[in-house]
Amino acid sequence: MIPRRSAPRVAAAVLLAGLALAGCSSDIDRYLADLKSDNPVVRLGATTSARGEDPDPRLIEALGVVTKDSNRDIRARAVESLGILGDKRAVPALIAALDDRDPGVRREAVEALGKLKDPAAAAPLMKLLASEEKPYDVIWALGQIGDRAAIPQLTTMLESRDKYLAYNAMMALRRIR
Repeated sequence: MIPRRSAPRVAAAVLLAGLALAGCSSDIDRYLADLKSDNPVVRLGATTSARGEDPDPRLIEALGVVTKDSNRDIRARAVESLGILGDKRAVPALIAALDDRDPGVRREAVEALGKLKDPAAAAPLMKLLASEEKPYDVIWALGQIGDRAAIPQLTTMLESRDKYLAYNAMMALRRIR
């Protein structure tokens, strides 16, 4: 039996070994091939491994395609990786991911767009703000982007009965003003 506190390290080691056996590699051309693999473990590994690379336009484009994968975990990791790579060429794919049916993928897209601070994401984020039940991450992203067009929507949230929502709106408005 594995001691409880060692279990996360053992699980991580098993995952890394599995990814290595699945054929995940370290150069851009191999990532591009791995992102097109029929094996979901290889695709998932490629989305995660690509984070340490320079934001090569081919990699950004390929990860953008993978944001439409049938597997939600792969979509979420591709979106997260695009945010980590920090290249504004990813913004259209990230905006499209705001419409994903999985809330986890949408959250990753919101966070990535907030990190990139591209004004082109403000309008789609404001649309999402109106439809999300607990839009804390959307409020944060709008504050990061700093688009003044978000001020009216955020101002109405100051009166929310949800004090956490009101606080986040106030912090976002401070960043914008």
